Parts: sequence; C-alpha cells; structure tokens
Amino acid sequence: MSFSISKQTIGQASILIAVFTVISQGLGLIRESLIANFLGTSAEYDIILVALAIPSMIGTILMSSLPAAGIPSLQNDGKTEMRISNIFRSPFFKTNFILGLGLMAAVIVIMPFLGKLLGVGLDDRSVGYVLKYGYVFCILIPLRSLEAAFQCLLHVRYHFIFPAVSTIGFNIVIIGILAILFPTLGPPVYVAAVIGGTFIEMLLIGAPAYFMYKKQGTPIAFSDFSNSNYLKLLGMVALIESIGQLVDPFDRFLSGICLLPGYVSANYYANLVGQLPIRIVVVSLSAAIFPSMAELAAAEDKVNLSKLYHRAIAICIMLIVPIAAYSICFRNEIISFLFERGRFDEQSKAWTAGIFYYYSVAMIFSAIYYVQSRVLFSLKDWKNLLWARIIGLFVKMVFGMIFIKTHWAMAIGGGTLLMSAISVFMIEYYMFDKLGIRYSKESIKPLWKSGLAGIMMVPMIMIIDFGLRRLVGLHSLSLLVVAGVIAAIAFIGLENRLKITGMSIINFRWRD
Repeated sequence: MSFSISKQTIGQASILIAVFTVISQGLGLIRESLIANFLGTSAEYDIILVALAIPSMIGTILMSSLPAAGIPSLQNDGKTEMRISNIFRSPFFKTNFILGLGLMAAVIVIMPFLGKLLGVGLDDRSVGYVLKYGYVFCILIPLRSLEAAFQCLLHVRYHFIFPAVSTIGFNIVIIGILAILFPTLGPPVYVAAVIGGTFIEMLLIGAPAYFMYKKQGTPIAFSDFSNSNYLKLLGMVALIESIGQLVDPFDRFLSGICLLPGYVSANYYANLVGQLPIRIVVVSLSAAIFPSMAELAAAEDKVNLSKLYHRAIAICIMLIVPIAAYSICFRNEIISFLFERGRFDEQSKAWTAGIFYYYSVAMIFSAIYYVQSRVLFSLKDWKNLLWARIIGLFVKMVFGMIFIKTHWAMAIGGGTLLMSAISVFMIEYYMFDKLGIRYSKESIKPLWKSGLAGIMMVPMIMIIDFGLRRLVGLHSLSLLVVAGVIAAIAFIGLENRLKITGMSIINFRWRD
C-alpha cells in the first residue's frame, strides 16, 4: 500500500494517528506523573484544576465540535469550487478566529461568577487564585479555536499527520517547563506550561496547513461557504458536546461541596487514565473515517455508511473490551505505576483506583457513543443526540447527588457510566428505526466476531490475574507487565484468527 505525505487512506490514517497518539499519551503520562510528584492530590492542584475547568472545557468543545461541523460544511455547502492559496483569507478561518476571540471575551466577563461557583468549598484566598489563574487560562480559547480550524482544513483533504504529531509537541513543552522551573517557582509554572504547550501545538498544525495550501492550493468549496449554515450546525454540535463537557465541572462542584480536598484531583487522575484507550483507539479511528462518513452522508449512501459504522463499532469492541477488563483487574497496579511517588501517597492511590474501576467499565460505552456521534454529525442529524445527552446527564446528576455521601466513587464514576450507557442505547435505536442505519449480513459478521472475542478475552484476563497474583505470587510492576504481555499475545492470536480490525498485527500491515 503506497504512502503519501500529503494524503492518507483510512487504514494509513488510523495507524498513523494511533501510533502518534500512543507516543503523545505516553508523554502525557510522564507529564502527569511529574505533576503528581510535585502536587499529588493537594489543595494547590485542586485550585489550578478548578481555574482551568471552564477555559479547558470550552477549548475541548471547540476541538471536537468545530471539525464535526466544519468538515461536512466544507464538503457540502458550496457548489462552486475554487483554489485558495491563503487560508487566512477564507471565510471559514475568519469565522472561527472571531468566534474564538468572542468566546474568550465572554468568559473573561463572567469569570468572577464562574470562579466563585466552581470554588465552592474553598476559602477566599483560594478563590482569588482561581480567578487569577482563570483569567490567564482564557488565552487557551482562541488558541484552541485556531487549532481546530487548521485541523479541519487538513482533515478535509485527508491529511492527518501533523494534527496527530502536534500533541507530542504539547507534552514535550509542558514536561520541559515543569522539570526546569517548577522546583523553584512552584504551581504558577504549571499555568505557563499549559499556555506555552497549547501555543506550540497550534503552531505545529497551523504552519503546515498554511504552507500546504499556499504551495498547492486545493479545490474546495469556499466561494459558496455559508457562514449562517455553518454557525447553525456548529452551534448544535457545540451544544451537544458541551453537555458531555459539563460532566467534569459538575463532578468538581459535587466533590468540592461534599468531600475533602484531594478527591477532585483523584477523580482527575482516574478520568485521565480512563480516557487513554478512547483517545488512542476510538478518536484515532473516528478521525480517519469521519471525512469518508461525511462523503457517504452527502451522497445519501446509507448502505455503505452503515457498513462503515458497524465495522468501526466491531473494531472498537474488539480493542476496548480487553483493555477495559485489564484495567479493572489491574487498576491498583496501573495507578501505582503511573502516579505513586512524591506527594501521591497510598491514600491517593486508593481514592484514584476506586473511581478508576467505574471509568474502566464506561470505556466500552464511551467508545461506541463516540463513533455513533460521528455518524449523526456526518448526517447533520443532531436532535436525538441532543436528547440522549440531556437525559443521560440528568440521570448522572441525580445519581451523583443521591450517592455522593455514601459511596463517592460510585456516585461520580458510576454516574458517568450510566450517562454513557443511556446515550448509546437511545442513539442506536434511533439510528436503526429512523435513519435507516440497518444491519446487513456484511455488518453483522464483524460484530458477532468482535462480541465473541470480547466474551473470550474477559475471562481469559481474569484467569491471568488469578494465576499470576495467587499462584505465582507476582505483584506491582512485574504483575502488570507479565499480565499485559500474556493478554496481548492472546489478543493477537484472536485477531489473527478472526480478522476483525482489518490490520495484520503480526505482519504490521493494513488489510484494505
């Protein structure tokens, strides 16, 4: 299979994004391990996380919703193609740049109210720091808006390399700044590191996009690009994504008023690790297939759209189910290996591992929901997606408030699990019943194979856990590594036999 630096196939893109994401997430774990060593589950880190909550949430919404709305709009809204050589002059770029500045200004205006709301449970001095750091973190919003626009312009022409590499630069910058300056300057250095890392990440996407379009141009429908249609779609997508992003501020608010200092940080660490498989596997796969989904949706080819969707779901099940089972069985060892050093003590590990159990189970539903949302965004069908998230969030909030005093980990992590599961079942029924995303013989085959593989891998990992822990007597890192190697060998054997993912792992090539 030939490889092009300027354009990649779905298979090439999936592998490239996954590989670079693994490297990036590995650096991210080093970054968080460094932070855990310096700050642990401390009140100081709680303050920074609270200050970062809203700017980070808006930036994350922009990074997820802008491409989800932008790619279908660039492909479908125009009728007359034109070659552009300066992306800064395109209405798409200008719209998103102004949008980022406007959102930053709005957050700055309401920051005093947000700081006090999220700082419930903190003293006046701590709330002052929340506001101080929060104003600085607002710079992240226009940076994320620009980054998302550049990413969209690259993805729409099937270029995935630089967007995948950019997060590596983000983590390297943060690690360097923290390692050099934190021992002498303390917590404020973390604020500067996040801003600097985000700026470099934006440049690593923006510079290649600018020079690629300047050199080659591309036939793309900018002449008839409709700001009103795009902003309407973006608003709906952002609303849906924002509902999911409300989970983190709600969890921080609930923990702040009901729990001791440190629980917010523990939840953050657990959620960070729980999201790693989703970012590596599901986000990589979805980024690679979304432009193709948008094309199929524009052509109203629901037969092939259904096949592509069910193939993606089968791959997610095949990969995520074993990872979830492994995470549940070895959660204490995983958290200990990643974070237990410095101020991250035994109590910190117990808190983090306790809630990580629920996030591990939620991985499966989070993976399926993410792929489902790409299908609906490609079809520009958002109403059911919106209702599914609203209902799911409502159930989570009620569940959390009921159990936060008696079982905090179940209240927060279990509530997130319920939210994801409700969304998945509601959306799947709607897609099948109303949108014609039907199950054919070709789509059922990989689905039942992936289900069979999951059924086989879960007890296999449990047996590995029991055998190595109880019979052999392995513990800590040795147990984690040996169990991981055995589980990986078993997985490769199953994949080589069932051929679900489409990638020959033994020969490391993609079966188109």
